[in-house]
Amino acid sequence: MIHHSLRALAATSALVAALHATPVFEPLQGFALPPLHSQGTLLRAADGNFYGTSALGGAYGQGTVFRLTPAGALTVLHSFESGGPQDGLILGPDGALYGTCPAGGNLGDGCVFRITTSGDLSILADFSQYNFKGYAPQAALLLGADGAFYGTTTRGGLHGSGTAFKLTTGGTLTAFHHFDLLENDQPGCALVQDANGDFYGSTTGDLTYAPGDEHRGTLFRLTAAGVRTTLHTFQPIGSGPTDATLIRGQDGNFHGTASNTGTAGKGTLFQLTPAGTLTTRYEFDGLHGQEPAAPLLRTADGTLYGTTAYDSTYLSGTAFKLAADGTLATLRYFGTAAAPLGVRPLAGLALGTDGALYGTTSVNQQGSEGGGAFKISTANARYTLLSTFRSLSPAQPLGSLREAADGNFYGISRSGGTHDDGTIFRITPGHAIAPTYHFDGSTYAARPTSLVIGRDRNLYGTTSYDPLQTAGTFFRCTPGGVLTRLSTFDPATSSRPLSLIQGSDGNFYGTAERGSAAGKASLFKLTPRGVRTVLTDLDSATGNFPVGDLLRTSTGTLLGVSGAGGTQGRGTVFTLPSGGTATPLLSFDSGPVTADAPAAGLVPGPDGWYYGTTQFGGAYGNGTVYKVNATGTYQLVASFPVNYGSNPNSKLQPGPDGSLYGTTAGTSIYNLGTVFRVTPAGQITLLASFDGDNGAQPTGDLLLASDGHLYGTTLEGGTTAEGRPAGGGEYYRIRLGALTTPQAADAITARGATLHGTVQTGGLATNVAFQYTTDPTFRRSTTVQLGTLAPSANPTSVQTTLTRLAPGRTYWFRLLTRNAENPIDQPGDALSFTTPRS
Repeated sequence: MIHHSLRALAATSALVAALHATPVFEPLQGFALPPLHSQGTLLRAADGNFYGTSALGGAYGQGTVFRLTPAGALTVLHSFESGGPQDGLILGPDGALYGTCPAGGNLGDGCVFRITTSGDLSILADFSQYNFKGYAPQAALLLGADGAFYGTTTRGGLHGSGTAFKLTTGGTLTAFHHFDLLENDQPGCALVQDANGDFYGSTTGDLTYAPGDEHRGTLFRLTAAGVRTTLHTFQPIGSGPTDATLIRGQDGNFHGTASNTGTAGKGTLFQLTPAGTLTTRYEFDGLHGQEPAAPLLRTADGTLYGTTAYDSTYLSGTAFKLAADGTLATLRYFGTAAAPLGVRPLAGLALGTDGALYGTTSVNQQGSEGGGAFKISTANARYTLLSTFRSLSPAQPLGSLREAADGNFYGISRSGGTHDDGTIFRITPGHAIAPTYHFDGSTYAARPTSLVIGRDRNLYGTTSYDPLQTAGTFFRCTPGGVLTRLSTFDPATSSRPLSLIQGSDGNFYGTAERGSAAGKASLFKLTPRGVRTVLTDLDSATGNFPVGDLLRTSTGTLLGVSGAGGTQGRGTVFTLPSGGTATPLLSFDSGPVTADAPAAGLVPGPDGWYYGTTQFGGAYGNGTVYKVNATGTYQLVASFPVNYGSNPNSKLQPGPDGSLYGTTAGTSIYNLGTVFRVTPAGQITLLASFDGDNGAQPTGDLLLASDGHLYGTTLEGGTTAEGRPAGGGEYYRIRLGALTTPQAADAITARGATLHGTVQTGGLATNVAFQYTTDPTFRRSTTVQLGTLAPSANPTSVQTTLTRLAPGRTYWFRLLTRNAENPIDQPGDALSFTTPRS
């Protein structure tokens, strides 16, 4: 037997209209921008993971601190908003990680930061160009024997050429040496310390212009009091500065690298005694690498491991080892088939707990900023690519999400992927974002422009570039990521495809940026096998700047929208009957109440008209919602006030409540775009205003999914589910229907319990039920109908009493709701209780 109660029943239509609430906007997952251009040596921490920095990338494009597991899983712990770190991290006495940034901080002139392994960052010290302590630190820090941090700045100080500084753990900053031009200026590498407490480092000579003295970098010793002794002056070959690095060996000597030195000017490896005697251990010849630029790694047996930024064979850099007897072996040439994708290692190598060498590269093989992480076995030089940074996550999604039969959403991204040429990605029901296919710019082209799910459940789409020319391709991709190029567009007839739909006849129809002549666009048809037919050119009279998807009617007529052309040059709605000629159905005009510059396609409305949006025009000049019928009659539906958004840029999505939903590119509060609802009568409701953290610049059309909710993406901004800035866009949901909150069950006996909860109806009469089960997945459950709740502006309490339960069992329960805004049963969160055994 079941007893239940509702606090209110029945509703009037007037009350429904008056209380219709705003659907709930829910940011779900950010598209995280990866680290780019890592040039600091990885640091292995006590947890066995590696921690590193990047000078670029991250949510703001200004660098990151990241964590890398030995298996290659990478997590961005912090994204810098300016002045990303140029070197690696060190471990502090408190177990936290410490590093420097050449810009940023509270004063904008650089800082020393502290970050925990979980990503909590704080500024330990700020540099300023106005206090003569130096600014713009670039090298890594040194933890001194006295427990303080030591480092260098590249600018400022008494002579403008940088300083050597001391920083206590409490944040007290002092400069104990000021570099000047007479010392061949500008310190380079991180300081190292000997057993006597003296410091050693290098200068680059990068700002020395005296004739015959150009770029002569030095190695120096500094006492704790700041007294400097120049130990060695390099004689560089060529016009570049001398970049030298130092490490201290167990033998008390220093080991280092120097660029632009040696007989061939390709760089050298050297040993330096504390007294200043320098011995060249190896001269690079280009064939085995050139331009060593990172600190060496010295193992207990005296072997030195390192990297070069270039080589004369592949121009991509090497990893090498130098035996104690001076014999050099090249462990890996980057840029080859055996070491693909990441090239130009600028960082040194770190030793893992497994005895392997771990490192990073700075750029992709195509030369774009990116790089990745790798490991090399010290036993057999086996190379393993752990991660290419750009392939970690798709970024900057374009177009609309598509819902597939496997329960995932699929979409395309403008950037990301192994080669940064875009991806096809999927979003799981748990909101995890992962690449399905990486476009490579060669084999199957790049720059995806559209994606649809075909009748055969495969993904079909287009790219704007092809391997041989900039014409574009038509492809099919399985949900498992196997892609087949079905057709290549022809620049002489139709090229640069923009959009794609599948018609009821099984064929695909779309628009292309270019037609058979200059100034013309085109419409095309594609069979599922890739046979392409050009249907027509679009000229300036018809509208030669097609935007959004085509709409194919039941008679086979294609309706499309152009953002330019027509009688006033402000855009058109055009029509192409099956077997007929394309003609303009409507030409847009500018003015205070007319529509101007549409940016998306049309959708059929409940009244038989076709609805669309324009970016400009209307009563406020911020864009409009309009409708047009099959004969070309136009009506203005709504104008956008600035506080509701401006420049609508998506195709409208009809909702189950009879309203239309869409997005704008600008305003309301932050000018980063909005989500809105508009009724056919023209009433606009603001649903969300993007602020950067929850996304920015919405792209594509909203998707009405099978769960009755709307889903979309933004091009920029966003926050990951872990609460970290993403930067590459946001995946969000507009939750339609009632909201529920379960409450703890009470009156629990061996045979019964009372369930409680609250329902926020959203201003609509709402059907409510409880669902309970012993299966936490709810595959088998019992539903208890409670009836219909009246519209209310406040949460309504509901309850039901269960009897005939089994003793000693755990039950899960949740609320189910359904109303006119979302007619699909919406399950809420679940709670559980356990009945006693007796």
